[in-house]
Order: sequence, then C-alpha cells, then structure tokens
Amino acid sequence: MKSAFKSFLSNKKKVVYQLPEILFKDIFWEENEDNMYYGHYDIFKKYTGCLLPFKINGEVQHGWAPHSGITSLDLNSNDSSLKNNRYYVFNERNRDISLKAGYKNVLPIGSPFIYILNPKQYFSSKIFKSLIVFPTHSHEWSGFKDPFKAYKKYLVELKKIANFFSNISVSLGWAEYKNSNIVKMFKENNMSVVCMGHRTNNPSFLIKFIKEVSKHDYVSSDALSTAIFYSLYMKKKTFLYGNIINKKNLWSKHKSVSSNILSNNLYPQLLWDSFDHESHHYIAEEELGSKYKKTPKELCQIFGWNRSSIKKFLPFQKILKKLENNKS
Repeated sequence: MKSAFKSFLSNKKKVVYQLPEILFKDIFWEENEDNMYYGHYDIFKKYTGCLLPFKINGEVQHGWAPHSGITSLDLNSNDSSLKNNRYYVFNERNRDISLKAGYKNVLPIGSPFIYILNPKQYFSSKIFKSLIVFPTHSHEWSGFKDPFKAYKKYLVELKKIANFFSNISVSLGWAEYKNSNIVKMFKENNMSVVCMGHRTNNPSFLIKFIKEVSKHDYVSSDALSTAIFYSLYMKKKTFLYGNIINKKNLWSKHKSVSSNILSNNLYPQLLWDSFDHESHHYIAEEELGSKYKKTPKELCQIFGWNRSSIKKFLPFQKILKKLENNKS
C-alpha cells in the first residue's frame, strides 16, 4: 500500500515537472534544425529583444539559393502536406518559384544576416589588398569524391592571381578543416587558414564570419554562395574565381544539388576576368532581400512571438487532453 502511494506521488511529480513542456512545446523551444543553422535563431532573438524561447512558426531559408530556398522543394519532395507549411525566404525570386511549385504559405523577410544588430561592432582593421577566399565546401548531402585533389586543383588556380594581393586567407568548411593534409597544403603556400566552425549549435558562426571578412580588402569564391552575398553586403570587393566544382568530382545524395550550385552566370560582373575591383554591393541588397527586412515588432508578429500565441494554446480542453495523453 505504501509502495503504491509512493508510486502515485512519483507519477504526479513527473506530471508537474513536465507540465511546462506538455502545455507549451508547440510554441516554445525551437527544434527545427534549419532555423538553428549559423546562429539564425539567436540573431532573430537578439534583434527582436524577445526574452521567451518561442519557436519560429515556420521554416527559415538558411542559405542563398538560385531556386526556391525551400529545402523540401529543392529535394523534390512528393509530400503534399509540406506545401501548406509556412516558409520564410530571402527574396521575391525564392518566393515566386516556391508559389509556382504549389507552396501556398511563403513570405520573403530577407536573409537572417541582415538582422544582425550593429555588425560594425565586430569589424577589425582592414589589411590593404588582402584577400580571403571561400572555396566550396562539403555538407551533409554533397561533397567531393576526393577532397584533397579538388582543393589542390583550386590552389593551382589561386596561385595564378596571388601576385595581385598582399596576402591570402582561406576559409574552409569544418569537414575540410579537419583534413590536416588540406590545411597543410595551403599553409605551405604561405596562406593562412581559418574556419567558422560547424553550422549547427554555433550561435557565433556569422559573428566570426564578419570578424574575418572585415580584415580583408577582397573576397572570393569559386561559386555564388551566401559567403559571396554577405561579403558584398559588407561592401567588400567581391569576385568569383576558380573552377573547383563539376559534376564528376562531386558525390551527392540528391540529383538537384549539382545543378543548383553551378549558377555563376547570374552575375557576370563578378567574374574575375571582367572584375572592375569595385564592390557591387547592390547585388547583395537584391539577393538578401533588404527591402523585405521587418522591424522587430513586425518580425514578432509574423513569427507569432507574442502573448496572443500563448493564449490560443491554453484552452481548458486542450490542457486536459495533453495531460491525458501524457499519462497514457
């Protein structure tokens, strides 16, 4: 009898402790990995000044894309239920492509990068004629069949323009940075090597990006990417150079990846052969959706980060149902 009573109290205690999560897990504690990449969620939190750990009520585009910017669409998902979910994209092109594909709830809000508060506070002194490069890196669903060979080819090309610059830094993705042979290869050619870290569980990723890029006069990559547009947004002299990517040297879990990243023909004025050594920052304004940037109040409203969002999750019957489900 005593044991049964203790068990009863223990179960009740568990329910009490779990009550906040049971009642509020639909609106608190962000779990969407896409929203957490590169510290985006933390950027939005700081920008809005929101103290409560609200979830974003949709999925935020986490990187620049010449297509929709929606992960499920890019991977050719056949799940029709996804098309009713809410998606926040960078610009009107991403929105229009998504709507054309049947996604019904897509809103452009600009890139999370443009919501960083006072980015100039992270700037360092610029070194004249210095260059930082962002060669294409691997990620969860695509990479190089032979990373060392791919980066060696890139280095050969990079050395052809090295005499134009006072020094060169190479920013590697976290996987390539772990490859000591790749790091050693660049260092042996008098190039410094940096890494912003992993894109997950790394709120300081973009802050480090700003610190590193601000030190340099020029920025380059072999392909159009968020790094290119973020650098243009920072008014850096940014250009495209090199030919590290081709379909033969990539492995990919999804057929769409290779074609999606081969998109350098969008902005020929950024190509090294025709580059005028000026910052074409207006391109970043367009691609990062500056005109769609929301005020803190507007962002809270569309994300559902307010008291009215809490109230609608608290009807009496819903509380009882959640408690009952938890017991079972």
